[in-house]
Amino acid sequence: ATNTMHARGGAGLFLLHDADFLGRNDRTTKEECFSVEQAAELIEKRGAGQHSVCYAWRGGATLVRIPAVGAFQMGKGAKWSSGAELLVYAEDTGHRSHGKMLVALKDVDCCFGDGAIFSKVGSYEAALQKIKEKDNVKQTAYFWHSASSRLIAKPKGRGSNWVGYPNYGWLFLWADARVGDAPAGAAGGGAP
Repeated sequence: ATNTMHARGGAGLFLLHDADFLGRNDRTTKEECFSVEQAAELIEKRGAGQHSVCYAWRGGATLVRIPAVGAFQMGKGAKWSSGAELLVYAEDTGHRSHGKMLVALKDVDCCFGDGAIFSKVGSYEAALQKIKEKDNVKQTAYFWHSASSRLIAKPKGRGSNWVGYPNYGWLFLWADARVGDAPAGAAGGGAP
């Protein structure tokens, strides 16, 4: 049975337990960080609000900034993995299930390493509906590829990589919590 709760809505910073993007240390930056609250403060100071940058809080002591690679490096981004606390700036879809909240990031993907693929999913709304119907919060990520009208499950540990570029689609993630408030003036690219 789905355990649905009322959504807070809007853009903001969200936390995913046991999620990370590993590799591409040439593109990441690190700094000391000892709590999720401190991580949120550091992210806000850096100018949060980009869907194409995520942050991994690793080992309870380090915050790692992980930018997505562009289309020209597709296949060479940091790999979708587990093991850390991942923070992403996303749009709250308003859907809740089994203690999780579904959020969406525009124009980024866990590229390659596909799981189940659903064809003829022609819009953001149709993708959102399909994810609601599946009601599988253990499948942390799904990507709606707008050009091919496909919704693609993105399991961790299959070599999917963090990539983004304009007019690509939407990455849907099951988040565990919203962290703080959205930074003032943050640009999100809101859900349609």
